[in-house]
Amino acid sequence: MRLCFVCTSNEDRSPMAEVIARHQVQQSGLAWTVCSAGTEGVDGAPICEEAEIVCAEFGLPLAGKTQQGLNAGLISDDTIFVAMEEEHRDVLLGFGVEEDRIFVFGGGVRQPRPGHLDTYRICYGELVTEVGILIRLLRSMEREKVRLYLVRSAESDLTIKDDQRRPLTAKGTADARKITATLQNKGITKVYSSPSVRAVDTVKNLADTLGLEIVKVDHLRNWDVGVCMDDFHRCAQSLWKDFSARNLGGESLAEVEARCSDVLKTIVEENLGSSVVVATHGTPLSMMINYVKSDFGYEGFLKLMDQRPYIVCLTLEGTKLVSFEEIYFGASELTYRTSITTAEVNSIRQSLGFRQIHPEQLRAGLVGSTYLLAAYEGERAVGFARLVWDGGSVALIPDILVRPEFQGRGIEARLVRRLLDFLRAKLKPGWGIQVDIRAWNEPGLYESFGFEITRPERRGLPMHVSLTHHSRHGASVLRE
Repeated sequence: MRLCFVCTSNEDRSPMAEVIARHQVQQSGLAWTVCSAGTEGVDGAPICEEAEIVCAEFGLPLAGKTQQGLNAGLISDDTIFVAMEEEHRDVLLGFGVEEDRIFVFGGGVRQPRPGHLDTYRICYGELVTEVGILIRLLRSMEREKVRLYLVRSAESDLTIKDDQRRPLTAKGTADARKITATLQNKGITKVYSSPSVRAVDTVKNLADTLGLEIVKVDHLRNWDVGVCMDDFHRCAQSLWKDFSARNLGGESLAEVEARCSDVLKTIVEENLGSSVVVATHGTPLSMMINYVKSDFGYEGFLKLMDQRPYIVCLTLEGTKLVSFEEIYFGASELTYRTSITTAEVNSIRQSLGFRQIHPEQLRAGLVGSTYLLAAYEGERAVGFARLVWDGGSVALIPDILVRPEFQGRGIEARLVRRLLDFLRAKLKPGWGIQVDIRAWNEPGLYESFGFEITRPERRGLPMHVSLTHHSRHGASVLRE
């Protein structure tokens, strides 16, 4: 978890709260990180001298601290924002932060008077009290939750036929280091793994970096599919339709789900209030997700089959799913996630010269999308695409947006491919889905996926209407 304290300028109250909270977090033995920002902060500008003097009096120096403006890079699923006053909460909401991620100090912490050290000392005392109350509250909330980072084993050497002893390839070893870079600052307290060599080696670098032992659990072993008379995907699809069915000499998916749900419940019970890593294989990982997320199904299983490495973060209260976030890895150290904030989308739009969309309206659009995928470099969102599907024969890809400096690196193609793969998994015998796309890039990219330029005689004249709140007649008609 990360705490971000927010005031107006980030020159007095929020930096004081930051150093107080960091001290209390360390004293409590927590792995949380702490930062601060200002709704009107100027990056690199100095903080006020009075705040430095008072914090130094209490042994918490602020020397070297500078202002930081509120920015999209601070917004993430593991960040809690703490506002000094209600006005700062309102700014955070407008910035795209979810309401349940914002706390406001009780009664507010008022601005100390410049030049009056006593008012800064009073403010410091108020902050010590309020931060202590907040940390106790968050700890009590976190004690009931567990964050499970489920990790699929990286690429292994298929020339080795012994499933349990198959090592990672050079690419798999490199991908294991990517997993370390992604998870090493997540406050991981324990690492579990399937006993297979490739699963253990996928998280060994992470465990070594964190100084943790790997706990091997036999129930996390790979699915014994038995004698498969068809190709793996057809075989898996038929068994997903009937969990009780099995191939000769193999396990049914009901048996795999039973052992995986047992180990999931045990891990949750043993790690309340913690974040843990679980390394396993595609099918056991899918069974654990399917146990807590009933709409995952075969489509979710199919989607992750070509993903190596693959991480999904499940936040659970008992076996109740609180949040679900997937992390994909692409070329050039990029990761792909199935969530993105409104501020991040607007930041990408701004880089492309597009207008900003009101956060509330944009949030509604993201929630209403059938499927979305975002590309990240570190914690910076660099690309985004979403799909809207009516559940039948018509689908639209309205947005494929990639920052200019990241174009030409295959990100657009990967986003399109994932969205189309999602729809293909939904197809039934005799079905067809017409997919329309807004082609912002060169047509050749989309034609490579089978798209054709729509001609008016085939589909009618393309038209749209733009509705605005202030339209005199409720709408204005635009022709394209």
